Amino acid sequence: MQVQDNRLSSFKSFFEKYLKGTEYASSELRPLFRRLSEDLLGLEPSQILLADDTLLTESQILKLLSATKELKKGRPIQYIIGHTEFSELKIKCDQRALIPRPETEELVRWITESHRSISSAIDIGTGTACIALALKNHFTSAQIAAMDSESDALELAEENSRLLDLEIELVLDDITEPRHEYGQYQIIVSNPPYVRASESNDMRANVLDHEPHSALFVEDEVPLQFYRAILEFASDHLRPSGWTYFEINENLGKEMADLLAQFGYSEIELRKDLYGKDRMIRGTLLKR
Repeated sequence: MQVQDNRLSSFKSFFEKYLKGTEYASSELRPLFRRLSEDLLGLEPSQILLADDTLLTESQILKLLSATKELKKGRPIQYIIGHTEFSELKIKCDQRALIPRPETEELVRWITESHRSISSAIDIGTGTACIALALKNHFTSAQIAAMDSESDALELAEENSRLLDLEIELVLDDITEPRHEYGQYQIIVSNPPYVRASESNDMRANVLDHEPHSALFVEDEVPLQFYRAILEFASDHLRPSGWTYFEINENLGKEMADLLAQFGYSEIELRKDLYGKDRMIRGTLLKR
């Protein structure tokens, strides 16, 4: 299979035929091609719309061809172009951390829409630091900390902090055995690993083959282990009347609500994501 000529429209036809029958649905191919054209080639939307009149250089064709082959191998587009958009921020992405998802943007939006201002927050299991940086971008005067147990992920978080010129405190620590000195926080937020190992068969191959499993999976026998560790941490480090926010496994909403209640939380609220699945939960500790 070859590209007929150097028109963008010809490469688009090649792209759609080349990826037909892969894990990408037909409806996904057009937005994928648009993202590659914009991010790899720097083309304007008008140039993509007028694809018959847009001529590509040999270098541009080679870039698109390489990216198309990577997509067919299952590599996520965010890793191919090197970033993703998250809460109006350009977040650098690579295989050191999980790719930020729209559902996590919803979690951030829940926080920013619920609090006019905050003084402090900590994001536990920060990965790219997308949550921490989005909070810092919105609550500019707040002290924001970001913890991760993986040094590679924390290096990526530091790179994003520097690229976006948003100052946050980065902490290398394991929430199951915290050793760092911590203060008190108005908000504790986390999107910890929550996919049970038995649920891996339901996931797409490009996720399983390329994203870090340590950021995704928990053992079936202890699916709430990280939530429990974070709530134990919050018992000492959440300010009175502070809030804890979690992204959760869609199948464990009731169990999570029960767990927050066991730790003395009130005003527990479970919220659905844009797909109608139980995806977020929050609660407050009025006093200790």
